[in-house]
Formats: sequence, C-alpha cells, structure tokens
Amino acid sequence: MLQQLTTSTPRGIYWGFLDARAEALEIPRETAEDFALVRLACVARVQDSNSYVQLRAAWDGLGIRERDLLMDHFLADGIDQRAFVLEFLPACVQNAQQNKVIGLSLLLEASVAGRRIHVTGSWWSLY
Repeated sequence: MLQQLTTSTPRGIYWGFLDARAEALEIPRETAEDFALVRLACVARVQDSNSYVQLRAAWDGLGIRERDLLMDHFLADGIDQRAFVLEFLPACVQNAQQNKVIGLSLLLEASVAGRRIHVTGSWWSLY
C-alpha cells in the first residue's frame, strides 16, 4: 500500500487497504455489507477467523434496519462521505468482547442507538 501513496487517489488507498485486510483475514469482500464488516473488523482489531466469526454472529443478530444504519456509518470513508471519528471505539469493542455481560452484540445495539440519535437528533427515535 505504501508504494501507491504517490500514484493512487486517497479513495483508492482507503478501499485498497480494506480489500487487502479482508484478503489477509480470508473474509468476504464482495458486497457493501461485506466491506462494512471489514471496516468493523479493523476497528475491532480482528486478527483471525475465529474473531471474525464472533463479529459476524453479533452483526447477524441485528435487524436489517440496524445493519443498514451501521453500514452507512462504516462505509463512510471521510473522503467523499462525511465520517465521524469514534476514537475510543476500538477499546470499547475490546472491552465489550471481554465482558460476558455486555458482549459485542449489546455494544452493536448501543452503537445503533447512538447512530439513530445522531441521525434524527432525538432520543425519541429510540422508542
């Protein structure tokens, strides 16, 4: 990737990195949802297929609308689409995975709630 810094576009480098990361982890990279999961896998610091399977199971536990909402967030590249930096999300993911009460599924549900509040500007969107 570093060899391409002078010849590729920022967008090409960003998506090329995600594609290379998916290839290294041997995870799917054909649909928008696949790439949202690759991005989430990067945030979650996934290093092996076992960790990805756990991440995928938590993702699949969400409803379609919830996955779509998170896909919008994780597919925003910050270059062409406005993106928000969630600086402590990697640590939150790691802590949620280690906490048997919280777990990754509950963290994803909380992320959906936070995204809904951000999109609608209202707590009432949660009900």
